[in-house]
Amino acid sequence: NTEQPIHGGLVTYLFVASLTTYQILVVANPAVAR
Repeated sequence: NTEQPIHGGLVTYLFVASLTTYQILVVANPAVAR
């Protein structure tokens, strides 16, 4: 089996991407933070 265990890395990437997107939305829309 030569598959690489990239699933964990993918989950981490999606988690970081979600946080980054949330930060961008909050900065773009200050009203959301209320």
